[in-house]
Amino acid sequence: MDKEYGENKLPHCNEKTVLAEDFKTFFHSKVKDIYSGIEKDSVQYKETNSDQYMQGHENLSKFAQFREVSVEELFDLAKDLSDKSCELDILPIWLFKSCLPELI
Repeated sequence: MDKEYGENKLPHCNEKTVLAEDFKTFFHSKVKDIYSGIEKDSVQYKETNSDQYMQGHENLSKFAQFREVSVEELFDLAKDLSDKSCELDILPIWLFKSCLPELI
């Protein structure tokens, strides 16, 4: 048994709704901090690393010419996509794939 929290492992609080609000506020703040840190790191990474990366890589291939893609190639590429999705995806891949004939 935990000496500080007792059997239920929750902080002592007389009102369960107050405890729930405290948890919500605490975790909301943590998630907000995480997202702002990710955003800040992402912007900083893009600004510093693109120039650093290009130094010494001047001879890398560049997208200077493109060829036309056929409908069949596009359909095959989309059909072969992995079915994995995440909550940030605007549209789940399985749904996108099921609508391919209408989209292409």
